[in-house]
Amino acid sequence: QKLLGLGIEVDYIIHTDAQKKTAYHFRNSFNQQTPLLFLSTAAPYIARQYAGPKYLIYQEGFDKAEKMAKEKGENVFETGGSVATTALDVAVQLGAKDCVFVGLDLAYTNYYAHASNTSDMTVDKSGDFIMVSGVNEEQVPTNGIFLSYIKWFEEYLKRHKEITVYDATEGGA
Repeated sequence: QKLLGLGIEVDYIIHTDAQKKTAYHFRNSFNQQTPLLFLSTAAPYIARQYAGPKYLIYQEGFDKAEKMAKEKGENVFETGGSVATTALDVAVQLGAKDCVFVGLDLAYTNYYAHASNTSDMTVDKSGDFIMVSGVNEEQVPTNGIFLSYIKWFEEYLKRHKEITVYDATEGGA
């Protein structure tokens, strides 16, 4: 929503969340013609309502998805637990050599849980945070889930030296 609101065209929308409440993120997008990529475990309501082109992502590590992909001769994708990790593997398998992340801070920058002009939910500063190195060399608060994504990215990029990732996020881990 934020990118579309800024007039930035997106190549794909990726939906990975199984919770129906995530339909909120699509509130102005159901009639978009941007292709929607979605996991087989994502909330089916979103894909059913979406008017544009849709593509199913079969995730590695989920037996039913791996079996279906094999039967259909389709690729399986590493999901890494988040939409951003899924997006990276999809981009790599589609042949991307460069990937730019915008707004992927993997931290609670200024103790916010979301980017500005989204949900702007503040976080209790007394929360159970882990301090990690930020993109600007400072220490930033993150949590165990975000830290697992950071480690996933690091390991993935060690195995995929053919891709260059640029972090265009202001702040963050």
